[in-house]
Amino acid sequence: MNDRSFAAATEALRAAQFRRLLLRLDADRDRAGEKYEDLRRKLIRYFEWNPRFPVEALADETLDRVARKLATEEIHDLPAFVWAVAKNVRQEEQKPCHKSRVWKP
Repeated sequence: MNDRSFAAATEALRAAQFRRLLLRLDADRDRAGEKYEDLRRKLIRYFEWNPRFPVEALADETLDRVARKLATEEIHDLPAFVWAVAKNVRQEEQKPCHKSRVWKP
C-alpha cells in the first residue's frame, strides 16, 4: 500500500468512526451535530481547569478516542464513557514525564 492509498484508507476510517459517534449521539443528523458541538464545548470547559495545554486539542483527542472505541466495542453509557476518557486524557497530559500526543510546546 503506498502512502497516498494508506492516507485515504485512514481518512475513510476516521470518517466512518465520526459518523458512528454522531449516530450514537442522535439518529437525526442535525441534532447529532448539535449534541456533538455541545459535548465538545463542555469538554473544552473541563480542560480549561488546567489551561497550560491547548484545551481544544484535548477535547478533540477525547472525542477521537471515543470514536475509535465505538468502532470496536459497544458502549452502553456514552456520556459516562466520554467523561472517563476525558479524565484519562487530562491525567496523561499532566504527568511530568509524559510526552504529549496532543500538545507539542
